[in-house]
Amino acid sequence: MIRSLCIGLALTGSATASLAGDSIPVVSGDGNLIELASYPGGVLKTQSLQPLSATDGEIVGLGDIDGDGRAELVLQNFETGQVSARKVGAGTLGASTKVSDPVGTVWRLSAIGDVDGDGTDDLIWQHDNGQVHYWKMLGGKHVAGADIGTPVDDGWTLIGAGHFDGGAEDDIVWQHSAGQVHVWVMSQGTRLRGMDIISGQEASGVYFDTVCDLDGDGRDEVVSLGGTPEAELAFWKQGLTRLGAMPSSWLSAAHCG
Repeated sequence: MIRSLCIGLALTGSATASLAGDSIPVVSGDGNLIELASYPGGVLKTQSLQPLSATDGEIVGLGDIDGDGRAELVLQNFETGQVSARKVGAGTLGASTKVSDPVGTVWRLSAIGDVDGDGTDDLIWQHDNGQVHYWKMLGGKHVAGADIGTPVDDGWTLIGAGHFDGGAEDDIVWQHSAGQVHVWVMSQGTRLRGMDIISGQEASGVYFDTVCDLDGDGRDEVVSLGGTPEAELAFWKQGLTRLGAMPSSWLSAAHCG
């Protein structure tokens, strides 16, 4: 299945008008980023982008990590550990900017979201030992960091971050190998409590990849990118909404925004 992450924010230029709801950065058959895909009202809409360079690394997702209300494409080179960002415009990508010094391979950038409620998206990491950690971002740079909770066992997969309890912060969303979907409710970068949002029985046979407002109704959903028995694009909102087969040209997707 395609693995991905999603975040809600505005794109620059005409992309804002053409793509209602959150957008999924899509890597196509030629190995380059070619489009942002969204599904307002369940209808596929796309915005083409220029190809990435060979040195950009892999796409992690979209987020507003400099706090200006516009999207950056966040990338990580998994060989060097370098994290970088490129501003997303109407069919264009800005120059690559360094987010921090390289990070060891025992850490994986797992989600993008505003877990401390300051209006700027943070970078959410998970260590090989299960520990979750976030980078506080300011002006597109890593300025501080803190662990969140205690290490999580490998039966759980961190699938994204989004609003689920009405607070200012994005909450961290997990899925268990048995299907259960669970949310860590966040406040100022700290885990307040946990709550289940989908039972293992309800999610039986469905694997979720990301969190975003895919249909543009202002509410975040957990999204499956081919993780249903029928390999469909689908999201959960008081039940599973199926949007049809995944486009055959999509090789992979990343955290949406």
